[in-house]
Amino acid sequence: METAYIEVYDCRNLDSAPLSKTTTKSVLSGNQTASAKSQVTTLKVQFNPSSLRFSSGETSAGKEKADVSRNENGQMRTAAAENTSAVVHVAVKLVFDRTIYEDCSVQPEVERFIAIVRNPYVRQVAFYWGTMCYKGVVKSVDAEYVLFNREGDPMRATVDFTIDVT
Repeated sequence: METAYIEVYDCRNLDSAPLSKTTTKSVLSGNQTASAKSQVTTLKVQFNPSSLRFSSGETSAGKEKADVSRNENGQMRTAAAENTSAVVHVAVKLVFDRTIYEDCSVQPEVERFIAIVRNPYVRQVAFYWGTMCYKGVVKSVDAEYVLFNREGDPMRATVDFTIDVT
C-alpha cells in the first residue's frame, strides 16, 4: 500500500483555493501551517496505485452571454451561447485496513468520505500521490466494508472515489 493525500476545501469561504504542491508538501511535513483563510482539511489515505482510472467523453454545458444589444424598441437584448467543456473523471480506489490492530475500526475514516458527499460546501478536492495531483469536484463516493472483527467492527474497507476534473 502507498500513501496518498486528499485535500478537502471548504468553499463557504470564497478565498479557498487549492494549495500549491510545494505548500502542500511543506504543510504535510510539518514545516508550515496552512492559512486560516484556506480552510483546507488534509486526509492521509492508503492507496492502491493499480486502481487509478481515467474516463472522459461527457461534457458540461453552460450558458453564457455572447451578445448584448438593443432591439428596435430600445430594450436590452442578450443572446446566450452554449459553452461546453470536456470533463475528465478520475476514479481512485482507496483501501482502509486496520486488521493488524485489535480494537481499531476503519469506520471513522470511511465516514469522513461519506460526509464529503453530504456537505455541498466541501465538494472541491485535490488528490495527491507521488508527483501526480488532480483537482476537481467530487462526483461520487462508494464505500464497502469488506472485513469485520468478532465484535462486528469494520476492520477493512474500500472506497471508490471519483473526481470530475475540468
